[in-house]
Amino acid sequence: MRIIDIHLHIISADTARYPVVPVDGVRSDWSKERPTGFEEAVAGMDEAGIWKAAIVQSSTTYGYDNSYVADSVAGNTRRFTGVFSIDIQADDAVEKVRYWAKERKLTGLRLFSHGSTPELQAAMFTDPKTFHGLEEVQALVCRCASLCG
Repeated sequence: MRIIDIHLHIISADTARYPVVPVDGVRSDWSKERPTGFEEAVAGMDEAGIWKAAIVQSSTTYGYDNSYVADSVAGNTRRFTGVFSIDIQADDAVEKVRYWAKERKLTGLRLFSHGSTPELQAAMFTDPKTFHGLEEVQALVCRCASLCG
């Protein structure tokens, strides 16, 4: 049996290269107390027999800077895929989707805003400011489906 971890977070010890700037300025306790870097995660996967993983942006550590995920996944795409996070309500949401998906080759988008407050999370889907970014995501998915399908 091949095991796939669909939600792995990684936290770098190199805070100069990957500064801690969490969404809403509040860092998650788990990322402070139990940080796991990419190399450590790979070793743990090997030990546990995990075949592949989706590495998900820790927005409560890095906000919307997906560089650590992108840098870690680059060159390891047979085993890893990267899931990025953007401010879908930002004026530059379309450009950010294109950048992380097309240029940095991350393959998933995690919609994450306002920490982990469910009420604020849900509000973003009805905010017209999100529509252009979500339409770009839809267009990327449809293009991929037609290429892959």
